[in-house]
Amino acid sequence: MVTTKPAPPIDAPPEVLQPDLDADPLLRGAELPMFLATRRSFDVRHVSPARNDSPQNQAVLTALARARRVIKLESPNLNDPAVKQALLDAAERGVTVQVVLSLGFNSFAERATVLDQLGARGAQLPGPVKALLDGISAGGSNEDTLQDLYARLSPGARERLQIRWNSPDGKRPSWVQEPGASHTKYLTVDGQLALVGSANMDVISLRVAKEVNVVVDSAATTAALDARVFDVDFARGVDVLAWADGIRDGKVPVTEELDRLLDGDARAWAKELLKRAGRD
Repeated sequence: MVTTKPAPPIDAPPEVLQPDLDADPLLRGAELPMFLATRRSFDVRHVSPARNDSPQNQAVLTALARARRVIKLESPNLNDPAVKQALLDAAERGVTVQVVLSLGFNSFAERATVLDQLGARGAQLPGPVKALLDGISAGGSNEDTLQDLYARLSPGARERLQIRWNSPDGKRPSWVQEPGASHTKYLTVDGQLALVGSANMDVISLRVAKEVNVVVDSAATTAALDARVFDVDFARGVDVLAWADGIRDGKVPVTEELDRLLDGDARAWAKELLKRAGRD
């Protein structure tokens, strides 16, 4: 028989969670305040959605919580529960939330468990740990996330959630991992704060993987990044609700692969999404 006991919490020091940049003579008065927002390597205690005490997670969630005008987010995968809730909260309080995702990007892997995602590394874990992880979802696909987000938005906030599929030509979404599919990890808030790095906005990056991100507090730098990275992708993107309209109305071709991706019935998926978005 295996016995377990509660693990002690892993606490980041105050100077990491709330750095006093002016206390460092080398940083005092700097024109471009920036810092690394990291997450240490895998620890089973950090898989729980309740654990957000890494510098990375604190940076992401605090930025989203403090947003007052606009959030711009691009990620290969978006499914972390805390991040999704923060985006919904922002839209509800009047913030415009713009998101770029890639259609079908790692969708079936994201619908698996955390243990499945760990693969060979997971085989090296103790039995009780594997049993725990095997029951924890990797978060779900981008297609699942759309259904979840629109289902939980109030009617007044729906227009403020603007999600687009990454597109190579402005006409069709990029498909799975074809050349041109977006692998960008990007977040800016209110045209002032930018976070770029290795972390997806998914369970694996925020709960399991070791990640490194750079946070920059600068209106000029953020504006330059938005103009060169996000704004281009968003302008060329395909609106997910307009795309769902096309599927429902027969204007978007439905292939066997698309049916398989969208829960076995693309038209039923599209109708449900539009219903949740108040467009049925």
